[in-house]
Amino acid sequence: MRRTLIPFLLGGLAACGTSSTKSDGGAADLTTACDPANYPCGPFGTGAGSVIDNVQLMVKSDANKDGIIDAKDVAKSTRLADYFKNKQYTVLFIDTAAGWCGPCKAEQPGLVKMFADYGGRAGKVAFLEAVIEKSDRSLSDEPYVDNWATLYKIPFDMAYDPDGVLEPYYNKSSFPTQIVISTKDMKIVWQMNGAQLSDVKAAIDKVM
Repeated sequence: MRRTLIPFLLGGLAACGTSSTKSDGGAADLTTACDPANYPCGPFGTGAGSVIDNVQLMVKSDANKDGIIDAKDVAKSTRLADYFKNKQYTVLFIDTAAGWCGPCKAEQPGLVKMFADYGGRAGKVAFLEAVIEKSDRSLSDEPYVDNWATLYKIPFDMAYDPDGVLEPYYNKSSFPTQIVISTKDMKIVWQMNGAQLSDVKAAIDKVM
């Protein structure tokens, strides 16, 4: 099942790149029957008010609890259902970034601070950052994510997306994209390209 990206409102100078609308879809197909105990049944979509697909990513968490994501942490295949079923969380915040994007790099210290302000790993907000592309615009991979997380001392979940399952949810020509999801029903409640972190916080606070 392919879906067409709904164009985002762009956040002006805060976003990297130029505005363009994707036309190639990229959403992952759901291969299991609907089971609302494990994940909401939809309706699925890419815009606010829709349930986000139960996509699968390679995610690195701070498994050894040393406060940073690095090569010592093992990447695991993770579905968004893992955040839905973890009743600790009220909000899932997804940020997509690229190595060539200056604003993506500039926002990293603020993301780390925001994560701490919401209680870190003991808090009600799950942070997931996906680094989509390297500096040369090739696809990101685990070593690149390790370097990124080490450079910025990232303590929250980091991902790379070799299968492009997040493509329907961001504008590839304009990073970063921020998405706020209510884990109660996995509905997208807010999304923006290049938003200020104060706007991200306001969107998160409305869900909590």
